[in-house]
Amino acid sequence: MSASFSKILVRSACGLVLLAVVQFVVIQGIAMARYPGGNEWNRRAKGYDFWRNTLSDLGKTKAYNGLANPMSRASRGSATAFLLSLGLLWLVLPGLFPRRKRVGLLVRVLGMLSLGGMIGLGFTPADEYHVGHAVANGFAAVPGLAAYLLSWWAMLFSRECPRFLPITGAVFLIAAWIHFGQYVGHFWLGFAWTPAAPMMQRLAFLTGLVWVILTVGVVFRRVGKNTTTHPTRSS
Repeated sequence: MSASFSKILVRSACGLVLLAVVQFVVIQGIAMARYPGGNEWNRRAKGYDFWRNTLSDLGKTKAYNGLANPMSRASRGSATAFLLSLGLLWLVLPGLFPRRKRVGLLVRVLGMLSLGGMIGLGFTPADEYHVGHAVANGFAAVPGLAAYLLSWWAMLFSRECPRFLPITGAVFLIAAWIHFGQYVGHFWLGFAWTPAAPMMQRLAFLTGLVWVILTVGVVFRRVGKNTTTHPTRSS
């Protein structure tokens, strides 16, 4: 495969990821505006509470107040498209730490494994498939977070990666692991679900979106550049 063709493929992948981010933000914003109302702690609340409703609430066929959710399918479809686009991100991400080829391969494998759980989330509305939704979350989160942790470690020590990416990524990593702990505690260990959980989910997702946008931007700009002049080093 020629270098110019590889460059086109990588830049196309970055463009598709950014397009997936845009459609996700737009459609989820519409879904929030049209959400009938209610949350875990107040079923009579009006509309969507940004800090008390979860993203999964947008995909439920019925809102907490009992009314049909008109954007349920659109929300799940949008989320699935965005999550699947992350598969492209896992494929191009190792370009930011080219000297660590073994780590890059493992990141790609774990990232692809997480896609199975992500696809499952799109077909398991939380109100209809409570257990299935929790299981799909687990299959998406465990390999996904492992791939991200490896990527963050590799980027932290990579000469090809700008410093702001691992710094931004550290914020997301902390928030994501805290929320994953909240999720495991509630759905798998039976602990109470508190307002801190949707708040942490929102923080993790917002910082994650920022990190994704910054990362694909850096990859897009650096594609095709000969940044390595030293022998490749495995890790």
